[in-house]
Amino acid sequence: MRSRRDAHSLASRVIPTFGLLIFAVGFIRGLVGLRLLRGDGDVGRHIRVGQDILATGRIPAVDTYSHTMRGAPFVPYEWLSEVLVGKADALSGLAGVAVLSALVFGATSWVAYRIARLVGSGPLFAILAAGLGLVLQTTHLLPRPHLFTTLFAALFLWLLEAVRLGHARQLLLALPVLMLVWANLHGGFLVGFVLLAVYLADAWLPGSTARSHRGVLAGVTAACLLASLLTPAGPGLWAHTTGYLGVDFLVDRTIEYQSPDFHATYGRALLLVILMGIGLLATGSSRVSFVETAMFAGWLAAALHSGRNIPLFAVLAVPFYAAWARRVCSDPARLGPLSTAAGRLLTVDTELERTERVLRPALLSAAVTLGVLVFALGPLRAGFRFDPSFFPVEALSRVPAGGLRGNVLNDMAWGGYLLLERPDIPVFMDGQTDFYGADLGREYVGAMAGLPDWKQVLEKYGIGWTLTGTDAALVQLLRCEDGWIEVYRDDVAVIMSSDPSSRRVGPP
Repeated sequence: MRSRRDAHSLASRVIPTFGLLIFAVGFIRGLVGLRLLRGDGDVGRHIRVGQDILATGRIPAVDTYSHTMRGAPFVPYEWLSEVLVGKADALSGLAGVAVLSALVFGATSWVAYRIARLVGSGPLFAILAAGLGLVLQTTHLLPRPHLFTTLFAALFLWLLEAVRLGHARQLLLALPVLMLVWANLHGGFLVGFVLLAVYLADAWLPGSTARSHRGVLAGVTAACLLASLLTPAGPGLWAHTTGYLGVDFLVDRTIEYQSPDFHATYGRALLLVILMGIGLLATGSSRVSFVETAMFAGWLAAALHSGRNIPLFAVLAVPFYAAWARRVCSDPARLGPLSTAAGRLLTVDTELERTERVLRPALLSAAVTLGVLVFALGPLRAGFRFDPSFFPVEALSRVPAGGLRGNVLNDMAWGGYLLLERPDIPVFMDGQTDFYGADLGREYVGAMAGLPDWKQVLEKYGIGWTLTGTDAALVQLLRCEDGWIEVYRDDVAVIMSSDPSSRRVGPP
């Protein structure tokens, strides 16, 4: 009997809790998804800026990375996250950046699970809701600062919902501290104020259980506002982060800000999750609170408007599915022939809840996570790289120090990669379109597409060579232009030069 109790005690300390399993799945999914960087060079810019801050001890206030905007005022609204990725890269290259991002991704999945448990679900429904959210989060799984916004948004919701449901109001005191960090990590800190507005509105509703918290919520909101001003940009941060969304030319041409494509796989997954939520609401709508309705309707609208908001919908709305599903299963009269299956799910959910109570902090989960970290930063390190089938890896290796004669007109999607791999070459522009602005964006699009004023753009910016994809219209025009020669071409990139002394540096 004693040995059986000892075995049970050992198992409870080694078997990971369900929340830690969700974290582990999210961490590993993030690590696998970030091994080979495809289609997004912005991480290169973030690493470069972070490296420069660490090297100089100064946060940049003007541009030093492009030849088109050099010396122009720059709002460093992501400086803290750039320091983190710069340090991660210094420690272990892209593997370090991927591990940092995967840890944030896993932590966000864990918080989503805790929210689902908080709002009234057992482990089964919470795992299902967190799993759905994890799938939706992968639609924008990139090692960039927006990952911190998804995590901090989930933390905000967790604390606000805990207080609404009767936990200690002192939890709200953590929000200004979180906001201080969040505002220096990423411009998405505005999401925190959207959440605060929802909970403030709920506190003023007749019959709300949060009416006694109105004063504290208002004070915390004011403190969060003050905290958001404690950044290198000060009040200018608000103007910058809100102003970009009003520049239609840039927003309309940024894929992640466009509406989801429901013909793509990620769009079908989103549609399925939306239909599930509507079904749960329709079945048990009489017990859905104002906050739950606002979270679902508001963040669903945001996700439908912009694909970049899908991860926010995943962590701010989908966790409530767990509570809705449990309520539906607890009311068999609404389910008819499905009541038996619902009863079984409810039984499993209850049994898993009892099991989770006896589980201790998981030694096994900690050991596995540590093992994966060591392995990723050691033997797997070489596997983390920019995808050479998308980025001009080989082409750039053929360019001499300092570049070719004159300034470069580069493919915007490669700008961040160029900044990281070749700090000696100032770019035309990169993915930081909110900085470069609509006017330069129009000139870039016109030149790359070969619109009538393409020659004027090249002359205006002293373009002496180009680094573009093989299908760029500009390449075809330059091949027919006197004084321009093709000095390199492969399946990914073409280098054109106006220097008559240039020679071919690669295969024909």
